[in-house]
Amino acid sequence: MRAAREFSSRVSDSLKLTAVHLVDAHLCSDSGKYASALLLSLSTMLHLKLPHVNVLSKIDLIKNYGKLDFNLDFYTDVQDLSYLQYSLDQDPRAAKYRKLTEELCEVIENFGLVDFTTLDIQDKESVGNLVKLIDKTNGYIFAGIEGSVTELSKITVRPTD
Repeated sequence: MRAAREFSSRVSDSLKLTAVHLVDAHLCSDSGKYASALLLSLSTMLHLKLPHVNVLSKIDLIKNYGKLDFNLDFYTDVQDLSYLQYSLDQDPRAAKYRKLTEELCEVIENFGLVDFTTLDIQDKESVGNLVKLIDKTNGYIFAGIEGSVTELSKITVRPTD
C-alpha cells in the first residue's frame, strides 16, 4: 500500500489516475464474503487516496452461484447493512462474531463511500458504461475543455448511462 501511495503522489500532477477495484460477483452469494469485500474496498479507498471505482465483475455468472439473499441493487448500492447483519446472524458459524460484524457494518455505513457498479465483460454496453464512469471519476471528461462555467456544469450533470 505504501508504494502505491508514493507512486500516486509522484505522478498525480502529470497523470489522472483512478483505482478500479474488481470484486468477483460470486462474493454476493455469501454474506460473510460480501462483508469482507466491503471492508477491503473501504480500506483500499482510504489508503490509496485516489478516485476509486468498485466493480462487481463477472455479473453475467451470478445466476450460477445460486439464489442471492437480496436483489442486485442491495449489493451495488450498499445502503442498509442491517439486512446483511440479519443474514449473517442466520449462520451458526458467525454467531460468536455477531458483535464484531455488527460494528464493522456500522463503520462501512458511516463512511458511506462504498458502492459498486456491475461489469459483464461480454456486454459492450456494460464495458462502455464502466469506461464512462472511470473517465468521469478521474476528470478525463474535462480534458481539453476550455469554456465557461456554464458549459462545464452542463457536462457534470449529464448522466453517464
